[in-house]
Order: sequence, then C-alpha cells, then structure tokens
Amino acid sequence: MKDVEGTCSGRHGFMVAITGVDNVGKGLIRDGTGFLKFLVKYQCVVFIPFKEEILEDVVTMVNKMVLFAEAGPVQIFVSNHSGDIPNYTTSDGSLIRLQIIGTQVDAIEIVCSLTFALVIVI
Repeated sequence: MKDVEGTCSGRHGFMVAITGVDNVGKGLIRDGTGFLKFLVKYQCVVFIPFKEEILEDVVTMVNKMVLFAEAGPVQIFVSNHSGDIPNYTTSDGSLIRLQIIGTQVDAIEIVCSLTFALVIVI
C-alpha cells in the first residue's frame, strides 16, 4: 500500500494518502517468481488540478529568470521568458495564489500551465 502513496496516475491524479482498505482479494501466484499478487480495493485522498482552479502555492525559489513554487505534490516552474512573472519581489516560503490555465495529463504525471493574472501575495 505504501508503494501507491506519493505516485501519480494520469487517470486518478496524485495519490496523497490511503485512508482505508475496503477489500483484499484472493492471492494469485505469479508464474516463475513464486510471488503473490492481490487485487486490493481501497479509499484514498487524491489531488487533481483542474483548469481555472486557483491554487495556493509556497514559493521555493525566485530570481530574475524563474519562479519555483509548490502546491502540494505539484512542482511549479514559471519562466520569466513567458512574460507571466509580475514585477514584484517575494522571498522563499512566501504564499501566493496562481490560476491554472491548462493541464496536460501523461501516464505518470500531470503538468499544469499557470497564469499570474490572479496573483495574491499572502
């Protein structure tokens, strides 16, 4: 179960924590290894960023070229070349709010496009 926590599924989002186990099926022996395989149904907390959603982020690094921030399991990178970083100074650990303008779902990760149109420094 600990192997699932902290992973990302393009279909279900980021698996933050398993909160309960509903059912553990019968074990099947895997050919050639002797290991058992179980079908497990469980409840979990997931994080899925949506378009137009506003996230509260923690700034991890700012310089004149780039801003790095985190919103839960999402790592945020905004380049100054895109022209989206407003002219304000913030320090590491500051809280800001960003609006998602798009998401891209891959098999193992979710990438968000962000805008600073609704930046609020907290």
